[in-house]
Amino acid sequence: MYRILFALMLLFGVPSVTTAGEFQEANDAYDRQDYATAIEKYTRAAEAGHAEAQYRLATIYQNEKEGEGVAHDNALAVRWYRKAAVGGHIEAQNRLGLMYANGRGIPQDDEEAVRWYRKAAAAGHALTQYYLALRYQNGKGVPQDHVQAHRWFSLAVAHATSEKTKKRAAKRRDAVAQTMSPQEIADAEQLAREWKPTTRTTPDR
Repeated sequence: MYRILFALMLLFGVPSVTTAGEFQEANDAYDRQDYATAIEKYTRAAEAGHAEAQYRLATIYQNEKEGEGVAHDNALAVRWYRKAAVGGHIEAQNRLGLMYANGRGIPQDDEEAVRWYRKAAAAGHALTQYYLALRYQNGKGVPQDHVQAHRWFSLAVAHATSEKTKKRAAKRRDAVAQTMSPQEIADAEQLAREWKPTTRTTPDR
């Protein structure tokens, strides 16, 4: 029995520990501005399936900084955001939605943007909840639905840690409420009260 457990640890545990170590070494290298080492180690960890490494690598390709040693490449950013998003990384889901919304590194696609926004919004990501509400308000990628818009604006207000996001969402919610009947507002408020996150939440950016 112990031999079987030990074999399973070797098979599953050691690679994950190694990958986590690689990721930490990448962070340390990045902090000391050894970008070549950081990119190499982020890439190794990302290729091994480390979601946070995939996300960090994507942000580096998207937001090239002088001296980091990689060229700005939205297509590569999309590739790594997608891998992290599929693995459940909430911020990567938000960023992938933005890439689709703006046609960066991939053909612009409102429906795909909404698909990824929904995943992050359902997990409680406040800024994505705001983006999703805008989509419902304006009918981009989804049929226009002011009840859903009001609901998601309200949730963004409730979950935002950023005062900027909170104020923007509240202003939009109040504006869309002017176009709604009292019953529609009541329905939206009930939907917001009944909402529960599908997984862990992350702060809005």
